[in-house]
Amino acid sequence: MNKNLIWFVLATVAVQGIVIKGEASDKIKTKADIRYRHERISEESTDYTRNRQRIRARLELTMTVAENVAGVIRLASGSDNPVSTNQTLTDGFSTKSIMLDLAYIDWHPVSLKGFFFRAGKIKVPFYKAGKNELLWDGDLNPEGVSANYSPDMGSFNFFIHTGYFWVEERKTTDDAMLIGFQGGLKTKLSSTLSFLAGSGYYNYTSTKGHATFFNPTKSFGNSVDKGGNYRYDFNELEFFGELKIKIGKFPLSVFGDYVKNTAVQSSNTGWLAGFNCKIKSFSFKYDYRRLEKDAVLGAFTFSDFIGGGTNGKGHTFGFSFPVGKNIKAGVVYLLNKKGLENGENYNRLQVDLNIKI
Repeated sequence: MNKNLIWFVLATVAVQGIVIKGEASDKIKTKADIRYRHERISEESTDYTRNRQRIRARLELTMTVAENVAGVIRLASGSDNPVSTNQTLTDGFSTKSIMLDLAYIDWHPVSLKGFFFRAGKIKVPFYKAGKNELLWDGDLNPEGVSANYSPDMGSFNFFIHTGYFWVEERKTTDDAMLIGFQGGLKTKLSSTLSFLAGSGYYNYTSTKGHATFFNPTKSFGNSVDKGGNYRYDFNELEFFGELKIKIGKFPLSVFGDYVKNTAVQSSNTGWLAGFNCKIKSFSFKYDYRRLEKDAVLGAFTFSDFIGGGTNGKGHTFGFSFPVGKNIKAGVVYLLNKKGLENGENYNRLQVDLNIKI
């Protein structure tokens, strides 16, 4: 039996167990979502416009085993790509892969409100202002341990997020690790106005002189030597801020993010600015980013921007709206330049239909 079929069977058994054993249903919660996407990509360097249809399917189970301990498992479509759970509809109606997307233990002591310790394959534990993807793609789920502390102290609060992750386990040389720390302050100035600001530092160890992560034949925009190995280390220093304001019944978030790779002397910075807003049932988003070649580790940044990686700039526009209960439609358009100097046009349109339970 193939491994993907095994995961599917395990998920099916788990869900059936919830239905049959009613007494356990309050300890096991499920979430699921399916997205259908039409995508159109045009690049100046080619004379062909690519059209493709893609799906994403995810099933998540949360198991509460004690008042302060839970386990989370999520299966998702896609491949072993760390920054995508999409599956393109192709290959002669072939069956599609199901992968292990999340698997972690969550410990949150009752006596220490706002503290969470997680171990396993987890979501990125660091705050992303406006949910931006300057450093981390939204589908990236690192592997290791994290500790987050954000107590509720009223109108003025602080937060601390840490992570220790295994990027590449090596048999004969030092392992590549990601060690991250992030801290900041958030304050509620009034019932309609709040502000958050913070900084972070993310150190990738044993990177320089080693093969590029995930795909050793692709640099994702980063500088490499003649052997295709990373030319530099990545010690990323980040500063971010977010202002949230409610204008009448319409919430607005304005945010910015800046990053500098302190291990490199040039082509080492990136920044992003944007906003999110909601008008009645319509949600809108926009951001502009400029990302130099070695500002961040290219394999883990936003995979839709310039087709993935670094050394580019441009706009991202998006809006979404509900079309029924638990059904949402949306459109995203990326108007980018691949290359910061005399860059080539890269345009990407995504039209989505999502359902979730």
